Amino acid sequence: MGDQRFSDTQGNYVVVQSHRDVSIDWKQAQRPQGDDQGQFDFPLDLSSDPSSYSDASATQAFYLGNLFSGFAKAYGFDAASGNFQGTHTAEDNAGNGVAGDRVIIYVQDGKGFNNANFATPADGQSPVMKMYIWNKTKPSRDGAFETPIFVHEFTHGVTSRLTGGRAASNCLTQGVAAGMGEGWSDIIALNWRLRAGDENGRNAHGQPDRPLGIGTYGNGGNTVRPYIYTTNVDQNPLQFGHLSDARFKTVHNIGTIWTTMLYEILWNYIAQHGLEPDFIRNPTSTKGNTMFMRMLFASWKLQPCSPDFLQARSAMLQADKRLHQEQNKCLIWRGFAKRGMGEDATYSSSGVVESDKVPSDCE
Repeated sequence: MGDQRFSDTQGNYVVVQSHRDVSIDWKQAQRPQGDDQGQFDFPLDLSSDPSSYSDASATQAFYLGNLFSGFAKAYGFDAASGNFQGTHTAEDNAGNGVAGDRVIIYVQDGKGFNNANFATPADGQSPVMKMYIWNKTKPSRDGAFETPIFVHEFTHGVTSRLTGGRAASNCLTQGVAAGMGEGWSDIIALNWRLRAGDENGRNAHGQPDRPLGIGTYGNGGNTVRPYIYTTNVDQNPLQFGHLSDARFKTVHNIGTIWTTMLYEILWNYIAQHGLEPDFIRNPTSTKGNTMFMRMLFASWKLQPCSPDFLQARSAMLQADKRLHQEQNKCLIWRGFAKRGMGEDATYSSSGVVESDKVPSDCE
């Protein structure tokens, strides 16, 4: 690939096709073709059944897949770290990452509804991403047009490759670690929804009194998580101690606890450093959301395989020390402490002990 040119929805990062007929492999699939000018312009009527706009769906996923791949590369998911590319150039692959693993994306996949998933093998093998139709509304809606869901799934690939190293593929597949993987995917998706003018805890695109949810487009306006994301504890009361609650043993509910903590930290960063609305094109910005995401990407490389909450917190603090000389240490500690995971918090097979204590220099 590299300099190879395609006339359909495939490139060096992703190859995208509709998959209503699940018996057809991606290699045999018919993909949308661009015109003589390289334009991919297809009819899109969201008031009609998604089957009428499958070409537009594949084009949307192709655009988002390339956009996210460039974003992730800029924030630290490069060739040496095991990113997803058909080919690597010598210039961008000093760490000898393995090629041949662009992402295979299926839109309008016929194997299910109201879901999406991303399967991540080791470096050199292509991940498979599936986006489904959501039938919670009339007409049904196409998950490829909900950017937070798309970003959530693609982030699974990033965290899976970075945690434990590019040769590992199972470091975020079991227990609490799997739940944290869901949480990291949510927090990156939430970052992608931020816009200029958003305020702390009130950041839903011109709807200042409505905090952010995940999956709201496909799910008819309702979040698919047990709580919306906000720094307001009256609207989202989740604490570290909820890990001991029988209702929060599923991976997505564990992830909601983790994202709630990370959301506190994100807004601590933004309150301190401001908001960069164009974070995709300005990854080296010193604004809060870009610094937060750089820290997260670095922490994934530092944490052990199958981390727990406390180990991931340690990796975040270590990443801040390496990247920003601990200037954000207290922002991290205060966010965790607000949700019960302060200095004296513990987690073991016998249960969770909460703490709201921060280091003395953060008081």
